[in-house]
Amino acid sequence: MPVQQSFAPRWQFWIDRGGTFTDVVGKRPDGALVTHKLLSENPGQYKDAAMAGIRHLLGLKPGEAVTPAQVACVRMGTTVATNALLERKGEPTLLITTKGFRDALRIAYQNRPRLFDRRIVLPELLYSRVIEAQERVGGFAGTSVVQTHMTNSRLTDPEILEFCFPVRLESYAIRANSGGGGRWVGGNGGVRRIRFLAPDGGGGAGGT
Repeated sequence: MPVQQSFAPRWQFWIDRGGTFTDVVGKRPDGALVTHKLLSENPGQYKDAAMAGIRHLLGLKPGEAVTPAQVACVRMGTTVATNALLERKGEPTLLITTKGFRDALRIAYQNRPRLFDRRIVLPELLYSRVIEAQERVGGFAGTSVVQTHMTNSRLTDPEILEFCFPVRLESYAIRANSGGGGRWVGGNGGVRRIRFLAPDGGGGAGGT
């Protein structure tokens, strides 16, 4: 039978490596949290900021090995690639998108923060070329009772309705065969019956 190696409680590390500083959060075996902040680039002191931060919190000397017996996991995020993209450093960037959407980022949201400017200066795009991919290989049917943009009581979750208004949701079901016809049908709609527990001027009960 294979021998399973077991470890006592070990350190856990979470690291955020930025362009200037690297922040290390460590969870000790006893559950206490400790932190360390150091420069992301300091070639005179260390080659890698993340490893230097881990060694510092473990009490190890520079270059000393970090072993699985000491550390259970390391989770790391970095903004280095994002910074390089925004600062236009490195190689030119290629955008690959669904066919028909090559201009989606250029069109953007069409925001007009300065409505009466006669000359609109658009921000420089982060990519230099676009490839449109023919990736939609087939259709699909719609999903029933999909609720989006919860802006009124008709699209609000039942629990929220009953909490905020003097109403009781008596039934909530899918409206059968309401999704249309064709090869790829739309999703069926929903039907709800709501009873008002206080006078509303509308008859006391309603359905949506």
